[in-house]
Amino acid sequence: MKKSEIKWNQYLGALRKFSEAKGHTAVPASYKTEVDGTTLKLGNWVGYIRSRGRSGKLPADRVAELSAIAEWTWDTRRPGPRGNPGRDMKIAVARRDGRSLQSIALEWNLSRQRVHQIVRRLEDSVK
Repeated sequence: MKKSEIKWNQYLGALRKFSEAKGHTAVPASYKTEVDGTTLKLGNWVGYIRSRGRSGKLPADRVAELSAIAEWTWDTRRPGPRGNPGRDMKIAVARRDGRSLQSIALEWNLSRQRVHQIVRRLEDSVK
């Protein structure tokens, strides 16, 4: 087996394991995991693979393997809609209470960047 196939299988297995444990494939960009004594930068890999898949540069067999993962999506999270005062206030309170951007983003199905924008906008409106 080629080295590239071995790497692919390691990352794909790690993604399946992550998906089974977390119930999603929204792997944080900085997420790393250990597989057979090797540190895999799974978050970076998922971002790279999504990019290659969206641009049509991923072989069909690999697209099929990823698509077989129930929680797999080719789209990245997009910022949430503007003007949801109730949600935005709950997000700001959660952040003020010390919750991480990532945990809030997962709860509300938003990007971390969008959560940061919401919190910042509300903080600026109070000043």
